[in-house]
Amino acid sequence: RFRPELIRELGKLGLTGIPTPAEYDGAGLGYLEYAIALEEIAAYGSGYAISVAVSGLPQVILNLFGTDEQKKKYIPPLARGEHIGAFSLSEAGSGSDAGALRTRAVKKGDEYVLNGTKLWTTQGNVAETVIVFARTGEDGPKGVSAFIVEKGTKGFRAGKKENKMGANISPTCELILEDVHVPAKNLVGREGQGFKIAMTALDSGRITIGATAVGVARAAFEYSTKYAHERK
Repeated sequence: RFRPELIRELGKLGLTGIPTPAEYDGAGLGYLEYAIALEEIAAYGSGYAISVAVSGLPQVILNLFGTDEQKKKYIPPLARGEHIGAFSLSEAGSGSDAGALRTRAVKKGDEYVLNGTKLWTTQGNVAETVIVFARTGEDGPKGVSAFIVEKGTKGFRAGKKENKMGANISPTCELILEDVHVPAKNLVGREGQGFKIAMTALDSGRITIGATAVGVARAAFEYSTKYAHERK
């Protein structure tokens, strides 16, 4: 069972915004410190290491590509562990080929209207702040844009929760968008910049999930070594 209160406790220890600048309530440290912390958390519970890593993705995205207003509003509660973040890129027909996504965002006045279904969104059913990728233009990577969608926005809801083989504390689900109205100011970066934003965030994710895997492997090694010395 995923327990959001544990993320808040990790936040009080300064572990939910390690590479985020101090001006946005992060620790202002580097990826070495980030990796070490995630390895230690993962040795006791991979699900919570994954959660810290995934909540870090909106922080990375907004710190690099967000407006001052977006940074001030959304990053601090994520960095403090008070809010949980999510990153929603994949769809049924666009996993590794992220540029093929079909969820669409149409601009109407000072809003965008989003429609589509996203798959395999880590903690999509518990996150307050979700970075959703949708198509605003032509087919392919150049037509993808990124948006901040808040929990509770009308038409935005979690769908099926995946039954996984492991890391079950970390929830993974589909997200359904039915005429979701998002303010134009919630566009991250520029229209058509979404694919670059996603790939930049995934560069961070490769490090953090790698560190999580190291923590799990180390715990397994320590457990098996202890058992090997005790067994008859």
